[in-house]
Amino acid sequence: MKKSLFALAAAALLFSACSDAVVSNSENEAKDTGSITIYAKDNLTREAIEGVEVQILTESKVRKTDEFGALKIKDKAIGSYKLRISHKDYATLIREVKIADGSKEELARVEDVVEEVSMYKLGTTIDGFVYYPDEGAVKSGKPGKPAAGVTVTFSWTNTEIYPGLVSTTTDSTGHYVFENMPELAAGSVYVPQTKIGDYVYFGQKAAGALRVDEINTVGTLVLALDQNPLVMISENTSSLDSTTSIKLTFSEPLNADSVKAHHWKIENAATVPVLVKVSLSADKKTVTIAPASGAWEVGEVYKFKAAKAWGEDGSTNDALQDSTFSVKQFARTPKAVKDFASADDNGALTLTLSWTANSPEPDYYEIYRMLGEEKTYTLWVKDAPAGFGDDMEYVYDYSVDMDTVVTPVKFIIRACNDGNEYVCSDYSKALSFDIPAI
Repeated sequence: MKKSLFALAAAALLFSACSDAVVSNSENEAKDTGSITIYAKDNLTREAIEGVEVQILTESKVRKTDEFGALKIKDKAIGSYKLRISHKDYATLIREVKIADGSKEELARVEDVVEEVSMYKLGTTIDGFVYYPDEGAVKSGKPGKPAAGVTVTFSWTNTEIYPGLVSTTTDSTGHYVFENMPELAAGSVYVPQTKIGDYVYFGQKAAGALRVDEINTVGTLVLALDQNPLVMISENTSSLDSTTSIKLTFSEPLNADSVKAHHWKIENAATVPVLVKVSLSADKKTVTIAPASGAWEVGEVYKFKAAKAWGEDGSTNDALQDSTFSVKQFARTPKAVKDFASADDNGALTLTLSWTANSPEPDYYEIYRMLGEEKTYTLWVKDAPAGFGDDMEYVYDYSVDMDTVVTPVKFIIRACNDGNEYVCSDYSKALSFDIPAI
């Protein structure tokens, strides 16, 4: 039969054998089927095992190895086969084998497959303890508290062992036991995501391979919190004045522990504790810390003696621990100037600009002017309130700007305060005046 007749079957192959199988067609004969030969041996002693059951998963027939640990499955077409290999005293294995055409010619020359299967004898025991972290226990050097009623799983490094995962449950002391496990089969003990109290935990620990009738004590598996990183995304300690509260915003919602006073301790430069009030925003992401007295002391340098935020999932952030901040006197934005007006004294060739004094008094008033063909306002006069007298007036001698034609001029005014930053009110409405021609 020509090889082309088997092209469709060969293209459908999806898997290769999971072991180092021996494939051959010793006579190089033209044939379109192959055989699978199994040799079952003890993984430790290498002795042949009689009575090992072998079943192709897509078939109902079960075959058994002979006294030499061997069996042969004949006349199998090109393709991949999953074999279930089992014995009452050994761990069950699932192995894939592949029958392929080894010819490069027109005639199909399907190869035979010989598999040596190492079987893992049952009889070992694996045990250990599971704990979860408790803040008080951890600080005292203990691993935490016993995790009672937690599901513990075991999976093997050898992925052929079936089932690939077994599970048990811890008792009231956090102890677990896996019995009748395969000999010399290493793997991992794993606790999947488990909620204990308010938090979710998980954990994993490697387990070595032991002989039959031996107990592999894995030791204590201390679970880890399953949590998102708690990141402080904004804080305002670099821009505090006497009445500004500290605001710290985090990436994840915080729990009630984040507003407990002992998590936020502040002291002054003399190491004297400062009484503070701590609150949490409605979205649970922002901590607000305010002095109980109502004001920080300007010029003082404070230190975070304790600074710890707790996320709802148990994550923590203490980035500000032992950091310092100082309190500055920042300028307040003054109110806009009101009643800006002008009065012309034709005889004196002056224009009097006036306005109502601001309360509270600003540090400066700034008057801007745009003269003639100018396109922008430029600062013309800047002075403290005292420089404008009790009536808040400035007299402009426009004779110096008179020309042969009428010259338009405009004025605007604003109030400003100067502190650690310079802040000003909005500009007033513009005043317009036409300077008469000479």
